[in-house]
Amino acid sequence: MDVKTAARLIGVTALALAVAITIISRNDDKYPVRPTLRPADPDGSPLIGELMRCRALGEQATRDIACKAAWEESRRRFFMPADRDKPAWPADDRFGRIDRSLGEDKTP
Repeated sequence: MDVKTAARLIGVTALALAVAITIISRNDDKYPVRPTLRPADPDGSPLIGELMRCRALGEQATRDIACKAAWEESRRRFFMPADRDKPAWPADDRFGRIDRSLGEDKTP
């Protein structure tokens, strides 16, 4: 490919890209983006409302005692599942042997 053909190819590509960008930018005015609305307390948990209040505070939330407590509770709920008595693995292996750690016989 010679230089003249490469220059034409680059020019046509740039023109096509400019037309595409223009069309996309004109369509943005027709379809405005609506902000997502979220209820203040969707599941009845006061923690959600407190976390949203802290988010609205911005930088000041780092000095707010209530925000620190809400963040701590949120971390506790995330990292500590409610049902800690169940093992993370099945009670029996794939051959149906007894798992001595749980004391259950799973032999069919």
